[in-house]
Amino acid sequence: MSKKTDLIIGAVGGYQWEQIDVWALSLLKSGFSGIGAVIVYDDNETVIKNLSSLGFQVIRMPLNGSVFNQRFQDFYDVISASADDIRYAIVTDVRDIYFQSNPSTWLEDNLKKSFVAVSEGIQYKNEAWNRENMVSSFPQHSARMMETTVHNVGVLAGKAHAVADLCLNIAMVAKSSGAQVADQSGFNLLIDMHSYKNDAHIVKSEDGFACQAGTFADPNKIDTFRPHLLEPEPTFDDEGIKTSTGKLYPIVHQYDRVPEWSNLLRKKLNEKLK
Repeated sequence: MSKKTDLIIGAVGGYQWEQIDVWALSLLKSGFSGIGAVIVYDDNETVIKNLSSLGFQVIRMPLNGSVFNQRFQDFYDVISASADDIRYAIVTDVRDIYFQSNPSTWLEDNLKKSFVAVSEGIQYKNEAWNRENMVSSFPQHSARMMETTVHNVGVLAGKAHAVADLCLNIAMVAKSSGAQVADQSGFNLLIDMHSYKNDAHIVKSEDGFACQAGTFADPNKIDTFRPHLLEPEPTFDDEGIKTSTGKLYPIVHQYDRVPEWSNLLRKKLNEKLK
């Protein structure tokens, strides 16, 4: 039996190369040795050429509606087609992700169930964007979610078949809402259901897999969020972005919302590229 590989996949539509180069280049320098793939929804030849030249598999697909919702149907199609040959599938946003190290290593050492759901460290009732998105997407179920913790759909990871089917479910639930952006609300509704609760490895920020800077570090919001945070705030030093206990996150999401972090990570990436 041949050894299975890992897959990291994202989707882009309407972005210039300068908006996604950090995702691509930091992944290449992270130590990840599996397949990097990107679904591209437009005809930006510079994006396609640069990704291809760096060794990424570029999958061109037509866009029919919202990128936020459709990408999960397409992630399912891509992952499920090769799931028997994939060990871990890691699905991420592309514009605002920085890879500090190989996320597969964390999964090897820590994954306890079929897939991870990464906490944003705050309850729905205390975070305006997520609260309003849940109410507008699933008004009949929103009351159920207000006391629950928000988990971010921009970083999903786990066993390939489980991640594929999770993406399919997110796509179907998001489409049923009728809203243009219902991927995160749909994901959180799913993992609050009994069957998915049993299958999801709920990962806290302090577990050190993925940092969600939007709630934990955004200087424009942190003073409002701080009294409601369920975990300690991340730290940073010359080595990078870490948990409060000094664990280096393999993945930093929304790093661009924190100017000090963005400057540090871009400097470190430039040093690695030299």
